[in-house]
Amino acid sequence: MFVKRNVSSYPDWLVKEAKGLVLLKQHLQASSNRLIQVPNVIDVSERSMGLEHVTQGAEGSVFWRKLAQGLAGLHGVTSDEFGLCFDNYIGLTPQVNTLCSNWGRFFFESRLLYQANRIRSQRFCGQVQSVLEALADPIMALLNSEVVQPSLVHGDLWRGNVLCDERQTPWLIDPACYFGDAESDLAMAELFGGFAQVFFDEYHRLRPRSAAYEGKCLLYQHYHLMNHYNIFGDHYRGDVLTQLQRLSEWLEGSCA
Repeated sequence: MFVKRNVSSYPDWLVKEAKGLVLLKQHLQASSNRLIQVPNVIDVSERSMGLEHVTQGAEGSVFWRKLAQGLAGLHGVTSDEFGLCFDNYIGLTPQVNTLCSNWGRFFFESRLLYQANRIRSQRFCGQVQSVLEALADPIMALLNSEVVQPSLVHGDLWRGNVLCDERQTPWLIDPACYFGDAESDLAMAELFGGFAQVFFDEYHRLRPRSAAYEGKCLLYQHYHLMNHYNIFGDHYRGDVLTQLQRLSEWLEGSCA
């Protein structure tokens, strides 16, 4: 058994993570998706969570193809609304999942603005807020024109949250799941690297990229960059500002 300790300041941090793991496992089993696995939750409390132990192996092309195929299948699990019936956490930060039928409004308010409002530096907070508010209409228009069907997403799909076992089977851990745009998982996978190109090629063979993926990718990555700034501090300030500039330029070009 693997034991994870609560390193956050939130007593329900591990409880919400456990709910996310159970949710992912239930939907994978219901859809007969055996390409990816989720560890069983053995027990959970405010202080710790016991998980099924995964014996890790070296990943190869079989692993990456299974991950792509399994993730594409997971994204085929849909809902009538964006969000989730409970809030959870993205890393060490609360994540608001209030159900909404409008993806643009949901992502702008519950993702982008929520993170911007958490910035402790008053000056930097105002700087980010002013840019986002100026871009609110084109951001929401872009997202609503491109995303119609809410898909179940992992929510925090960086390389450290995917394990490879001895049979080349991928295991998903540390979810921040909700129903949103399937491509938000791909944007996170691209942000910090570590995913083999065969993974992206196989995924997009099954689920081709949307026409506006480049712009959506900038938006989805900006959410995670702001979260990293709010957790780790000024090291990410430049990344947040650079991403905002790139987003502004992309939206301006797409509207021209």
